[in-house]
Amino acid sequence: MQTTTESPRLPEWFIWSTLFISILPFLLNILGANFGLESKPLDLQAAATMTAAQLANALHKNLAGSLTHTILEWSAVCAAFFTVVLSLSYFRYKRDGITPIIGISLFCAGMMDLFHLLAANRVINSLANTTDLVNFTWALCRLANASLTILGVSLFLLRGSNRKQLQFSSLLLYSACLGVFAAGIIYFCTITPNLPQTVFPDSLIRRPYDVLPLLLYAISGLFIFPRFYKIYPGLFSQALLISTIPNIAAQLHMALGAKVSFDNNFNIGHFFKIIGYLVPLIGLVLDYSSTYQRLGTLANSAQQVGEGDLTVSIEVTDEKDEISRVLLAFRNMVYNLNSLIHKVQQTGNKITNSASEIAASGKELEATMAAQVASTNQVTATAKSIAKTSEKLVKTVEQVEYISQVTAQQASASQKDLNDMEITMRNLANGTNVVSNNLAAINEKANNINNMIMSMTLIADRTNLLSLNASIEAEKAGEYGKGFAVVAIEISRLADQASVSTLNIEKMVKEMQDAVAIGVKEMTNFTNQVKISAENVHEISEKLEGIIKQVQTLSPRFQEVSEGMGKQSEGAIQISEAMLHLSEDCSQTADSLHGVNRVIQDLNNVTQELRLGISQFQI
Repeated sequence: MQTTTESPRLPEWFIWSTLFISILPFLLNILGANFGLESKPLDLQAAATMTAAQLANALHKNLAGSLTHTILEWSAVCAAFFTVVLSLSYFRYKRDGITPIIGISLFCAGMMDLFHLLAANRVINSLANTTDLVNFTWALCRLANASLTILGVSLFLLRGSNRKQLQFSSLLLYSACLGVFAAGIIYFCTITPNLPQTVFPDSLIRRPYDVLPLLLYAISGLFIFPRFYKIYPGLFSQALLISTIPNIAAQLHMALGAKVSFDNNFNIGHFFKIIGYLVPLIGLVLDYSSTYQRLGTLANSAQQVGEGDLTVSIEVTDEKDEISRVLLAFRNMVYNLNSLIHKVQQTGNKITNSASEIAASGKELEATMAAQVASTNQVTATAKSIAKTSEKLVKTVEQVEYISQVTAQQASASQKDLNDMEITMRNLANGTNVVSNNLAAINEKANNINNMIMSMTLIADRTNLLSLNASIEAEKAGEYGKGFAVVAIEISRLADQASVSTLNIEKMVKEMQDAVAIGVKEMTNFTNQVKISAENVHEISEKLEGIIKQVQTLSPRFQEVSEGMGKQSEGAIQISEAMLHLSEDCSQTADSLHGVNRVIQDLNNVTQELRLGISQFQI
């Protein structure tokens, strides 16, 4: 619905037409066309012999250039006049000072052109030579046209984009200043006896005084007017920029080509001067027409909005005049109104839906409240039952607390017995260690006995050997050796007995070692079992200690539970009382909901009326 467009631009055909017209005479001159009008002095002797018709024809030929010049100049003056009239009329609508200021500047330049026309037609006399006056006033008019236009544009360039409304008194003051300036220039030209020569037919630049306006037009077309159009976009400001093309063309033809009055370049230059005035005038007419169309669009849009159609599309250009501000404000108003109506419609729909839902919910809630009243009565009875049960549970918890205390005392006594048992087991383990060590010592000593038995066996063997040697010696000694032989036999017998005894002792010692080894092994196993039993007793003692601690901690917890159950019993009694009050409140709420349902129904009716009123708007 909201659209913002760029500022209106001149039609491309208009711009290209202006450019084409500005180069068309040059192209025609190349093709051989000549727009010059010769003006030769009338031969009075020949005129005396002419008939009236011949004389009129001759006068017409001599005055053709002057008449053409007069028509061209009057066209330029009229264009300037219409420009200022239209700009002042335009000021009434837009209250924009740009158009009247530049229109007044162009009108003052046109008045200077009028002075040039009157001087050329000898209506105004001066002390200076007429030819010099006409040529000088031409250059002066072009300089005034360029400089006054630049002056009007510069006033707004200095202000920037601030378009504060210009008062009518300011326009009068500006017009008065330019009028005094123009009058002073005209008065100076009429009282000055010697005006400078402005035409040099044999020079490259034949009219040097037209070079300065040429430079001013070039500077304004390249720098000043483009900046002005950028800050104040519009048809008139763009037309002012385009008008520099024919004005530059006019100055080129006059400065470089016009040798004498009414020749080809002279007439072309005057023709381009008219185009230079007509282009801003046409731009102003198009701008005026565009403004009128925009006002018509605004009126139609306002009528559509008044009829409830908010889908109207309003185009707003980026021009910074009063009409653009009004269009922008109107567009914002329509947009805000559209948003408001849209929100009201959405809100109405939501309210309608919500009212319907609330009404349905109210009825359901009313029924629910009735059921809740009955449920509340049941809960009240249940709360009383819970209170009685809580009292019984308090007594049960007190009994459990007593039992837990007794259990904790018995567990403490059992822990003491286990500690004593653990000490006894540790002492038994130590005793078995001692016995095991003693048996190991006996086994070691039995090993020593084996060494001694081996020594005795060795001695017995040597004794037998000694007895054998003694027998041999006794045999050698014969009769004398009989007594020694008896001794040797007895020694041998004793040695045999010693060997037998040593073998018996060795057998007994081996049996004793086997018994000691079995005893050591059994004692080691018993010691290990005693240690394992002692460790088990220690673990049992620790676990029993943990159980005792837990039992001891249960006692205060059971006490806390007992206190909590007492409070819970009190809370159950309070709940019973609160539920009784809640039952009464539910009954009152049910009555209130019945009244709320009536109010919701009224709200639903009002919402339907609101939707009906909003439905006439189209968004």
